Amino acid sequence: MLVVERVMVTSQHEHLSAAIIAALIDRTLPPDRRADAELHLSGCRACREELASCARLASSLPARAPWRASGNWGLTAIGVAAAAVVIAIAVRPRASSDDSAMSRERAPADSRSSIATVLPTNDARVARADLRFVWRLESRSTGYHVTVIDANGARVWEADVADTSVAPPPTARLRTGARYYWRVETVRADGTTAQSSTPAFQLTP
Repeated sequence: MLVVERVMVTSQHEHLSAAIIAALIDRTLPPDRRADAELHLSGCRACREELASCARLASSLPARAPWRASGNWGLTAIGVAAAAVVIAIAVRPRASSDDSAMSRERAPADSRSSIATVLPTNDARVARADLRFVWRLESRSTGYHVTVIDANGARVWEADVADTSVAPPPTARLRTGARYYWRVETVRADGTTAQSSTPAFQLTP
């Protein structure tokens, strides 16, 4: 896993470092730092192209592993590829500041979009034995990460999933009568992200 120092993006002319781009691909960048990086990407065409190019390089490596259900949101092969990406970017020339100025005129405001949740619907009451999370397919997804949080905002269960539905195991710490919230996130092959809304549900016996 790459260790990435805190980098605050203060100017569109300050391109993302090789370590930041590699961590985006490796999905090891903490949420607050990822938000900074995505803000920069929304206005920097050069960095978006760099990220897409490196993501293609990483995905082309052999023995790409499936998403693991261990709570570590990432692909084993992509993690190995990230180190190679750092080297590849380090020897590649960056685009000029003129390109950055042009990208600010053409770039979308955000690289994220919403994943549509299906079940449970918002404020649904669900029997524990019938609980299953279902969402609509994101065609460019490399896999999904499902998170369940309690009313205090604490994570009580999460899993990496290749399909568009998952049922929490009996060992998941979900209490009958309690209110929970769930969401789905994904990182696409081109490095952009998508996230669902956060519907609430309550477990019944």
